[in-house]
Amino acid sequence: MKTKLLLFVFAFVVLSSCSNNDSDNGINLSESDISGVWNLTDVSQQGTSSTILSTGQEFNSEVTATGSDFDVTYDFQTSPNVIITDGSYISTTTITTDGQTQTTETTTITSAASLGSWTVSGNIISLTGNAQTDQMTVLEYTGTRMVITLDYFLQIIDQSSTNTNEGTVTLTFER
Repeated sequence: MKTKLLLFVFAFVVLSSCSNNDSDNGINLSESDISGVWNLTDVSQQGTSSTILSTGQEFNSEVTATGSDFDVTYDFQTSPNVIITDGSYISTTTITTDGQTQTTETTTITSAASLGSWTVSGNIISLTGNAQTDQMTVLEYTGTRMVITLDYFLQIIDQSSTNTNEGTVTLTFER
């Protein structure tokens, strides 16, 4: 159950949830630099997960994930500025808890999903959807290659546990 939740969180984070990374790397992008179709060519995640059960028992995990077999596009459309994703890739996630490592491989599908509206200022792409605005930092931009990083924090609280996930996802795109 915990593995399925973490896989869902990874897919959700990669596709939508991001926060500000204040790195100023001298990149100053315009809307025309970003607009158009980008092919996702790499995904990596480094993070942690903490689960505290209502009994007080706590589990802490290190989480890493990588992608392969990419067939995913991100279409940064203008007028209106929306991002549409489409395609699939294989996600390999490794979770290490109390010295025990589990690796799973799943297919992540993004079938014509809208991630919301977007704007760009400097090296920050802001994404607004689901009543919130998140920010992604462009670490590298060449016109045909773009590397974006995002920090995430997601906490899920229910009657029996509190699960906190945080870390960094890096996405690489090419045209």
